[in-house]
Amino acid sequence: MNRTIVFILLLTCFGACLSLAAMYFALQGEVFFAFGLILFAFVFDLLDGFCARYFKAESTTGRIADSIADVPLYLLF
Repeated sequence: MNRTIVFILLLTCFGACLSLAAMYFALQGEVFFAFGLILFAFVFDLLDGFCARYFKAESTTGRIADSIADVPLYLLF
């Protein structure tokens, strides 16, 4: 794997962590903080897709990771 793909996968994983943290805070009643985390997770979701297209970096792992990261994000939205 080259560095570009690893960087894009890190963006995807960070977005997934943000959306899972938002889910946790939403369940704790911190709705405004959870909403802010969701907005950042959307930014990272857009950013990893943009970087993958810009650098023409596609991998099977990236497609699977992006799909898995999108599940909690879109469940909260």
